[in-house]
Amino acid sequence: MTPLQEHLDQLQRMNRAVMKGFKAPHKPVLLLTIMELMEKGKIVDNRIRLDEELQKEFKRLWKILVDGEEEQGVFMVAEGLELELTRRYPFKCNIANPFYHMQHEAFWRLEKSADWKEGGSVNVSSLRKGYEYAELDGTLFEMMKTGASREAIRRTLLDMI
Repeated sequence: MTPLQEHLDQLQRMNRAVMKGFKAPHKPVLLLTIMELMEKGKIVDNRIRLDEELQKEFKRLWKILVDGEEEQGVFMVAEGLELELTRRYPFKCNIANPFYHMQHEAFWRLEKSADWKEGGSVNVSSLRKGYEYAELDGTLFEMMKTGASREAIRRTLLDMI
């Protein structure tokens, strides 16, 4: 199995909450958000901070991919991929949950800050205070930056929504 296929399998096996028969789209949307910001030159190293820019892009993609707020009903993802929007999800837009809970996936690690404390609530404010950044598996991060690998990862994530 190639490293790309191993990572695609990891992504497809992500642990995701289920509500009303739907798997939560939060983790795939967060990873797509990271890829969008990488392509825009906003994320240039493997330190993903839970900043305003990440939160704003997550909300933008959530509205399009999950809430279906697109006039034509088709979302044009970077480089021309199309996704028909036909589902209605029972989930709310919340970047804190996937940012935090993805640490249980093999490819995501949170770097604690000096202000980190055990326990507490999972919300944007406490995550910004308790963690400096998240880090992807180095190989996955590099694959998200390159053409064919990036598009295979994007297609896999879109298929999960």
